[in-house]
Amino acid sequence: MRPWLVCVALAVMPAIAAASELDALGADDAAEVERAVAQISARDGDPDVLFAAARACEDRLHDPARAAAIYARIVRDHASARVSVPAARRLAALRDVLGAHGEAADHAAALARLIAHADDQPARDVYRQAVVLSTIEWPGAPAATLWLADWLRRNERCPLARVHAARVVAKWPASRDAT
Repeated sequence: MRPWLVCVALAVMPAIAAASELDALGADDAAEVERAVAQISARDGDPDVLFAAARACEDRLHDPARAAAIYARIVRDHASARVSVPAARRLAALRDVLGAHGEAADHAAALARLIAHADDQPARDVYRQAVVLSTIEWPGAPAATLWLADWLRRNERCPLARVHAARVVAKWPASRDAT
């Protein structure tokens, strides 16, 4: 094989791998998404691809702590990238539920799973889980309570939705969710 052809092939292979990993981020199989996120995270790659991996952590894997770590990496290592500002915004929003040091990662993941699968569960189970997440002490309790209020509104339980929405303002007036 000609040396220049080898150089071209070696230059193109990472782009092909990145495209394949991007496709895998949208897979139905969580294990496939997990593998793609791990491969993308293992190298210092394109910030747009890293951002896509972080979104997959949020939307597909329901792992807000891992998403926050990838967003922080984008902000730190790729500050001038186009996705740096949206990454900083997502990072700030996730830190609101994770806590400053990620101490509420388990509760944040439980809320993410509840939100993602609320339509697949009986309403009483969704309500019970949401009430638990909204009443325990953790940084994401305002977000859980506001989500519960919105879920109740969408399920035509408006009087109860108003009670939970008012609770956010009364209990956490300085939170982002109270505004």
